Amino acid sequence: MPEAWAARENPLPLSAEALARGEQVYQQYCSACHGPLGQGDGLAPAVAYFDPSPTNLALHGPAHGAAEYAWIISEGNAESAMPRFDTKLSEKEIWSVVHYIRHGLTQAPDEQYAQAHQH
Repeated sequence: MPEAWAARENPLPLSAEALARGEQVYQQYCSACHGPLGQGDGLAPAVAYFDPSPTNLALHGPAHGAAEYAWIISEGNAESAMPRFDTKLSEKEIWSVVHYIRHGLTQAPDEQYAQAHQH
């Protein structure tokens, strides 16, 4: 991630409105691959052929900073099938879905997360 992105913070206050908007964006643009609950089990036919498979965001949600998620959503990930969304989503939509990924999806307890978060 470029240094310019690493220093960024989510400009949207964490609120029920931001989470609701983030969930709406997530369900429309992300759930086909990452699954409706963020478990990496989306129903898009191509998901079965992705290598690596889509990230389990419910498990990894708190593992990565807001800037990292915003960067990946905006720019995509060349090491996976994750496309860029900077031409489809506004900056506000991107930051809303970042809030939803980090605070709205079911997350593992910290001790389970620490053991499971291995790359």
